[in-house]
Amino acid sequence: MALTRKLLRELGIDEENAERIIAAHTESTDALKSERDAVSASLRDTERALQAAREQADGEKAAFAAYRAESERRYETQEKKSAYRALLSRAGIAEKYLDRVLGMTHLEEVPFTDGAIPDAEERLEGIRREWEDFTVRSVTSGTVTAAPPEGKPVDY
Repeated sequence: MALTRKLLRELGIDEENAERIIAAHTESTDALKSERDAVSASLRDTERALQAAREQADGEKAAFAAYRAESERRYETQEKKSAYRALLSRAGIAEKYLDRVLGMTHLEEVPFTDGAIPDAEERLEGIRREWEDFTVRSVTSGTVTAAPPEGKPVDY
């Protein structure tokens, strides 16, 4: 039931007191409306701040995900380099040429799964053929006997 002048007349309250009651009631409701509006504005500001914080958190999550993916890619690339370096070494590539050969190799084309290069044994022969100029060759040769040293007898 609403507080109206008609209701106050029906209750037998004289006109002067009814006006005072209405004025007090209006003052109370206006104060409550003002407080409600202030709380609503504060709530809107809080919602905007919360939305901004969510957007910032989403941005940070995306940045972290990108950083993590990049770190994992670098780690996998380093693992792949190590595995391929070991494979080159097993293929007989000289130690001093390993870094050059690695630099000239397109590692992105080399498959790498579960921390190893699949079919590594089958790849060895291809690596030996492709990089044969960089392999270590050890040749054993005897003394040239066509011209033995003079003055010293040769013991056989």
